[in-house]
Amino acid sequence: MQTGLKELFDRALAEGVQAMGERYGFGEADGAIVRPTLEAALEALPPPHRRFVQEYLDYYRRRFVVMGKEGAEAVLLVWSLEEPLVRALALNQVPDLERLPWGGRRPLREDFRDAPLLTPREALRQIAHILRAEGFTPREEPVLLRPESEELVAEVAARLRMVLQGRSLEETARRLVERNLACWEEEGESPQAVAVVDVGGPIPVLLAFDDPRPLVWEGAAA
Repeated sequence: MQTGLKELFDRALAEGVQAMGERYGFGEADGAIVRPTLEAALEALPPPHRRFVQEYLDYYRRRFVVMGKEGAEAVLLVWSLEEPLVRALALNQVPDLERLPWGGRRPLREDFRDAPLLTPREALRQIAHILRAEGFTPREEPVLLRPESEELVAEVAARLRMVLQGRSLEETARRLVERNLACWEEEGESPQAVAVVDVGGPIPVLLAFDDPRPLVWEGAAA
């Protein structure tokens, strides 16, 4: 491979792994650029991560369908070196697809462990990283609710600093919730939970949270 192209792949992979690792709170991470198929992803993953993807195959199938609709030429896979967690991102412009897969060379940590149970506390830990990656500075801990919860409207209304013309505070909040839910459905997203958080603007942020693991709500106020 030409030196310039090799450096381009290496830099894109390193920057992508760093950004995705920070976004999802991976302590140490590695990754690979692969063709946009689930089969190619499985071949590139370390064995524990391959088993994790196979355990939650429906989630990853849905992710690859969404990335296909986004026009992905390739997929950036990023995985934790500490536990078998895997995230994927569509890449729309990749030179020399014949060279894929690219990357995935770092060994797993010796203290590699099973993925933790996905509780609301663990979800909120990830959400804090996602908000930071999006450039938001929360003024509070996010409120985490089921997408179908009627409390969503009340939580949004409590943080609104504006109303739509001719609408009440509650009507404005309901419109915002309905619009977000419709957008997520149109994009093929199926969030397990929605985080509502005040970041200082006129409307709160509604963040769709999704993870391969089922979210265990027992004992949580939701």
